[in-house]
Amino acid sequence: MQKSQKVIISIFIIILLITCLFYFLFHYSFKSSSININLELIGDVEISADAINFTKKINQDKLKNAKTNYKTARNQLPNVLSRVSSSGIVQNGQLDLYYEQLTKEKNAYFISSFKQSDTNCLGDDCQDAYYITYDLFFKASEPTNIGLANSSYVQSSAKNQLQNAARIAFIVEGTSNSSDKSIAQNLNGGINAIIWQPNCDTHSEASLQYAKEHSLSLNDDELSYRAIAKPFTSLNLNDIAASSSFSYVEPDLNTPQVIPESQRLFTIQSGITKVKIYMWLESRDIDMMLEEEGTNLDFLIKFVVME
Repeated sequence: MQKSQKVIISIFIIILLITCLFYFLFHYSFKSSSININLELIGDVEISADAINFTKKINQDKLKNAKTNYKTARNQLPNVLSRVSSSGIVQNGQLDLYYEQLTKEKNAYFISSFKQSDTNCLGDDCQDAYYITYDLFFKASEPTNIGLANSSYVQSSAKNQLQNAARIAFIVEGTSNSSDKSIAQNLNGGINAIIWQPNCDTHSEASLQYAKEHSLSLNDDELSYRAIAKPFTSLNLNDIAASSSFSYVEPDLNTPQVIPESQRLFTIQSGITKVKIYMWLESRDIDMMLEEEGTNLDFLIKFVVME
């Protein structure tokens, strides 16, 4: 083999190795920053991401593509969740959420709070979106009680176990029987958020150590917490108890890591009912106290028709 041919082959091999390296890095990066959402319904009711195409199961792709038939959709689906808190207040059909910025000065921690607004964004385009929200539509032929099946879960493959700080809220926005699907799509009459706290019986080692150092109780029967209720700047963590910027929250539904039985959530009427869903990492949860962000989370919500 001539020397020039050897050089060409060597260059080709180097280019091939570099290409493989970039593919590996891209593939690993994509897999290491992901949030998966799957929604299912058990019983004589169907669900939809756009109030037009109804089925029994909805995955992330259907939520991402809802904009095709649902022009006014504001589905916010980031790959990474950050520190967010909510006292459960609903205004104009939307949940009040606050991004909590954590800073350290010398030996003290300070937090600032910034009110958020729902946007329509997907994946890496959600640069300043710190939580998940999307609309789900239920189609029923009669008034129906909807529950959370005991096979539902929030899990994480990350070592920080931030699934323990997860919160999911459901806001029933109203029901339409009109053939004009845009009426169902634009419902926003919700005034109450039903908050679910999964994994209420498990905590990471870091959170257990934090609780010990700060004399905090982690009893399962003490599941209320002080969530952010207004904007503020540079508040010392030690001053939260005396601050008027927080409100006590008692989740409507607290479930252990292994849910023993299905739990009732809400009632829908005959027709198409819009439910706005929020998913976030509660910054005032002990498992999120000093964490900045989380990913690699799997949300499986199985709705079930109940008596």
